[in-house]
Amino acid sequence: MIKKALLSTLFIGYIICPAQAQNTDTVSQKRETFVLEEGRPDRSKSRSNQSKLVVAVNNFSQKSNSDRHSKLLWNDGHWAGIGIHYSGLITNLGDMQLPDDAQYLSQSAKSIGVTLNPIDYTLLKSRHVGLLTGIGVEFNNFRFDNNIALKQENGVTVPDYQYEEQHIRLSKSKLYTCYLNVPLLVEFQMGRRNDFFINAGMVGGWRMGTHSKIKASDPRLSGKFKNHSNFGLRNFHYGYTLNIGYNHFAISATYYRSTLFKDGKGPGFSRSTSGCRLFCNRRAAVRFSRRNFARNGGNDRFHTRLRTPDRSASNGPTLFLRTANYPAGPENLTVLRKFRRKAAPSFRPGGMRPNRFLPPETIEKSPENAYLCKGNLLTAPKMEYSNNLKKFGAGLPAGQVDKIVAGIRPLAEKNRNTEVYKRCFGFIDLTSLNSTDSHERIERFVTKAVEFPNRFSGIPGVASVCIYPAFVETAGLVISDSKMTITSVTGGFPASQTYLEVKMLETAMAVENGADEIDVVISIGEFLNGEYDLMGNEIETLRKEIGDEITLKVILESGILAEPELIHRAAVIAMLAGADFIKTSTGKASVAATPEAAVVMCEAIRLFAAQTGRKVGFKAAGGISTPEDAALYYTIVQEILGEEWLTPERFRIGASSLANNLLSAIEGNPVHYF
Repeated sequence: MIKKALLSTLFIGYIICPAQAQNTDTVSQKRETFVLEEGRPDRSKSRSNQSKLVVAVNNFSQKSNSDRHSKLLWNDGHWAGIGIHYSGLITNLGDMQLPDDAQYLSQSAKSIGVTLNPIDYTLLKSRHVGLLTGIGVEFNNFRFDNNIALKQENGVTVPDYQYEEQHIRLSKSKLYTCYLNVPLLVEFQMGRRNDFFINAGMVGGWRMGTHSKIKASDPRLSGKFKNHSNFGLRNFHYGYTLNIGYNHFAISATYYRSTLFKDGKGPGFSRSTSGCRLFCNRRAAVRFSRRNFARNGGNDRFHTRLRTPDRSASNGPTLFLRTANYPAGPENLTVLRKFRRKAAPSFRPGGMRPNRFLPPETIEKSPENAYLCKGNLLTAPKMEYSNNLKKFGAGLPAGQVDKIVAGIRPLAEKNRNTEVYKRCFGFIDLTSLNSTDSHERIERFVTKAVEFPNRFSGIPGVASVCIYPAFVETAGLVISDSKMTITSVTGGFPASQTYLEVKMLETAMAVENGADEIDVVISIGEFLNGEYDLMGNEIETLRKEIGDEITLKVILESGILAEPELIHRAAVIAMLAGADFIKTSTGKASVAATPEAAVVMCEAIRLFAAQTGRKVGFKAAGGISTPEDAALYYTIVQEILGEEWLTPERFRIGASSLANNLLSAIEGNPVHYF
């Protein structure tokens, strides 16, 4: 059986190798790209089998550019992960049979073991070859077919036939071992993105535990019985290992050269394993941490490579940008997949202003694209967001808003008490969005937030920490198992004045690195210019990019919008586009959150919930620093939306200094914890 298992493993690997290497070269055959040649715009279908944004350039050397980045294609080595294997006992690789004196140890098919490898480290690497090591734990179960147990006589492991002699049938008899392993592997990576790999080398380990276990269902002997003897097993073992795989999956085989038992302490045979592994190296998520970026010379993420659209030299060299650590599949290529388009817009028709450098004659003629051409400039028409605004009216007039605020202020004074302050503390998105932020500073900042419940009993911890996307991974390492979430501002925060593709990539990177919530700013300039559909479609696109599991908060910058009607429109569009929260402001504008804006937004949320059934959260942020401010916004939500909204899932306060001021009011003396 062992011989068959090893031969099957090698055969499957032989079959998989060429198949996977071929498949890596056939991704996204039907995608389109824009190609600009010699300064003349032309929209054409690329014959390349990989999605690219292609732009013609001159005076580039294909050889020098390729050589410059040739060493950046190495993927992280394959050791860390989990695996399952069959644990076999053999004499040697040339003789798969057990010795005559050890036939009683013949195994069943249930001799299944598990490997847990938490750490790997690449010692040396080039483009396709690397040397790696790591740490792993190997668990083995040797389950015996014969009706025997193991025992020691005079220090020698021998079979125990007492159960056979007494006609007691054992339902389970096994020997369990646990080893701490350290490998030294040479890995070869192949394919266009080095997805296919083979690694082989030595592995050695220290035995951490051993015991036998028997189980019988006979009335004379019921239950489980363990023997924690070492059974004369060697404390150290070594051998050879081989892994053949694609991406994160591999088949593996290991032969341990050392005998299982010490000399003279048991039968003289070795052991082998064969099975499969699932690797969890850093390619499982796109990492943009400072450490990885610096370690790879700052060029690990984005680099250039010269190609022609059809892979020929006839059209001259072209330059395209790609994300180095993203596979080319549509699920992962965050930027490039968005350049797929039937017409000029990168997403829904009419949603975005198309590329102005594409003349009207290059746009595919169809009824849905008829609107695109208006002279040499392409404009987006008013679409569904503009039309849907009519269903929600114009919102409250300024005079009525003032009356509502005036009526709420006396109620807010009654809420200026310790219990309300404690509840408000649990609604805080503790914010650090400074130009002086660093990884060390954010680590200290988040550590204080995590340790807060242990320092102040009876006061809930903050709902979230709000940081720049560059520090999300650092915060995630600190938070670990804490229930506190990570909020990241993305999308060109705070002005939102960048390309949509950049907003999407920044947002995707933050989510990949561990962000639970995303705060983005609307395109204020476009909104004020009446481009409601452009604004809505941008939010909708970001919503689709992060999925439904991530909380999306949309910042209206209410201080700039100023007028109640504009704030109402922006709030409705954001909610229609998929926002989970609407937020007052960034805190970076001259006018931040105001009670009047909060009233307008809460009224819009109430109206939206009544018409659609979807309950959107409210976040007040910008200039909120005193306990009285917190009580006021708490009361606005309480009076307009009700107690149902007074939970961290539907109400947040974005603040930095507010946390210490609330603590001081709760404790009755100045507190400077954060």
